[in-house]
Order: sequence, then structure tokens, then C-alpha cells
Amino acid sequence: MRWSMALLACFLVPSVAWGQRDPLVVECYLPSIFVGHAAGERLSIELVFKKETGPVEHKEHQMYLLAYLPEDEAEILRIASDPELLDKTKGDDARLFLDVLLERGLVTTLATKVAKRHGFAGRDILGKYADGSKAGRAKEDFLKLNTFWFSFSLTYAELFDKISKLKNLRNEDLPDGTPGFFEQRFKMLVFVPVNDCKYATKVSDGIRGEHDFGLDEYGFPKTPILYFRPLPYEILLRRDSDVGTVVYIR
Repeated sequence: MRWSMALLACFLVPSVAWGQRDPLVVECYLPSIFVGHAAGERLSIELVFKKETGPVEHKEHQMYLLAYLPEDEAEILRIASDPELLDKTKGDDARLFLDVLLERGLVTTLATKVAKRHGFAGRDILGKYADGSKAGRAKEDFLKLNTFWFSFSLTYAELFDKISKLKNLRNEDLPDGTPGFFEQRFKMLVFVPVNDCKYATKVSDGIRGEHDFGLDEYGFPKTPILYFRPLPYEILLRRDSDVGTVVYIR
């Protein structure tokens, strides 16, 4: 009888190991974006990436800041939604969407870096947050959790060199025919890869390669994309022999 009751209890008590190990990422977005000028002819970009739920061991994420020409945006988004180029299970040697975009000169990488998680917006079964604190935070503190803070800074000269790699760039002369004039509008987009794909190159060992959840339109976790979206700014990069390099943001 005693053995029967113990066996019955084992089947009645739910086991975490038998269920889903982690929740899926419900959504991710940029709650804060700043693009402006910094001292020393530099463009400063500050971004906050927020992820709702997901595996708790992912304490770092990598962000790519990419630049592209506005007229190429439709083609970029088409390639980035091609299922044949969005299967991370093909391995690191497979050509995926970012490889194609870079090969065709449709985007150029301005910068990429890793940020550590500011906090986690989920509690364990004991009522503690993942950072060890107790439940009952103020609402404003709660909104800061599970966020990753990124800061980029590029000189105007660096921008010029990187933008010059775009295939459809127009390098024009001055109106009177004098060489040395350059004027081009470009935009930026943000790409955050899942940590178990080949694009997570700077994520720490022990986190990189761990199962991460990004879902494609069919709900399958094969995509290397956690976040991929243009920023709402258009930048004019102007350079001539008299004035030098000037950047306008709108």
C-alpha cells in the first residue's frame, strides 16, 4: 500500500522536466532609440533592446547596426523573409540572409557588439526574479527588466568609408564639374540574432550555441533572427573638398 501511494504521488505531481523547458519569446522591440551628434564629428546611436520572456540563460545578446540605401529597402526585406535563407539548422557553412545581403552590397555593417542583460522580467516559483531580488518591484523598475543597452559611436570618416561599400552608391561631382563631391542618403537597421546561430559571433562561451527562440511566420524556431527592423531615420552624408564631411539627420 505504501509503495502504491508513493507511485500514485509521482504521477499526480507535475514534473517541470516533462514540460516545456522555457517560454518562447513573446515579442521584442526597441523601447528607446537615440540618434544624434557627438563631439569630434561623430554620430552617436543609443538603443535599448527589450525581450519579453524567453530562456533565462541568455544573459547576453549581440546587435548588428547595418546601413543601406532607401531605394534598396524592399529588396533587403524580401531577402530577409526568404525561408530558404532563414534556416539556422543548416549549419555555420550555409549561406543565410545576411551573407547574401553583404555579398550583394545591399547592406554594410557599421558596428556590432554584445550587451549584457539588465534584468529579467520573469519570476521563478519562489517569487524571486532571475537577478535574485524578491517580487514586488515598482512598475518603473519592472519595465527596465530583461533589457539590453547598446551604444555605438562612429566618426563621419568611418561612416563615409563604410557607406562607400554599398553597391548602388552614387558618388557625384560638384555642380560645376569639380571632382570631390559626395552626397548620399542612407538608413540604418538593427539585427539581433538568436544565440544559437552563426551570427552570434561575440556572445560569451556558455551562452552562444544555447537553444534560443526566434519564430518564423509559421511558428517554427528555425530562424536566426530575433529582431530585424529599420530605424525611423534618414541620414544625409555630405562630403566635399571645401567643407569636409557633414551628417544631417531627419
